[in-house]
Amino acid sequence: MSRRDKELLEISRLSATTVGRLLGCSRQAVYQGVARSKDYFSISNLSILILHLKRSDSDRLFAVMDFIAEHYLRNKRESEIELVTSADAGLGQLSRVAARAHQIIIWMNENIEHLENGHNLWIAIERLLNRRPVIIDCLLPEIDTVLNKLREIWPEYHLSNSHIFSSSAAVNLPTVIAVAPTFVRAFVFARLSVEEIEPTDARRVWELASTTVPRRVDVRFRDDDPK
Repeated sequence: MSRRDKELLEISRLSATTVGRLLGCSRQAVYQGVARSKDYFSISNLSILILHLKRSDSDRLFAVMDFIAEHYLRNKRESEIELVTSADAGLGQLSRVAARAHQIIIWMNENIEHLENGHNLWIAIERLLNRRPVIIDCLLPEIDTVLNKLREIWPEYHLSNSHIFSSSAAVNLPTVIAVAPTFVRAFVFARLSVEEIEPTDARRVWELASTTVPRRVDVRFRDDDPK
């Protein structure tokens, strides 16, 4: 029997009848599939189950997402992870913007749950660190917990003290700011989604962050042009 398939059903509290209806098969097919030694649920199956939990406002949603991230998504491709985590277009959009950025600022709040394996911010930071040599600066709360967590998760990247900054200014949600000579764009990380904020808000957040983090890019905005 696939142990993780069985545990996933137990955690979700979904009946075999409901799962069968969602996946377009019979209850017996679900029982037989889960009873196999190999995994029964595919990546597309997992995304369907999560979508159902969202639509039904299930109190099991976060527990299921955490379990899937821990037991199903290790070593999966970016496209598969995005499909299951349902991070909308936000993660993919951030990856494309980061590819053109000269500086990335990761502005964290005190909630280290965002750094758990499989959460959207964890996925984004993993990709950004692998995208070096873009300059990555971290703006953290004035406590050691977040920095210790970052270094615990990614010890191989040796996050330099020259790129670690602390500030008493707080953000409600973790924010990633991408800076290039022609743009400043910012993305906020909620539990279930990644959203790009308006350009004027992105500039305002960047200017606030830049009171602590060095401006490593000379940015020219359109409204800075002489009339």
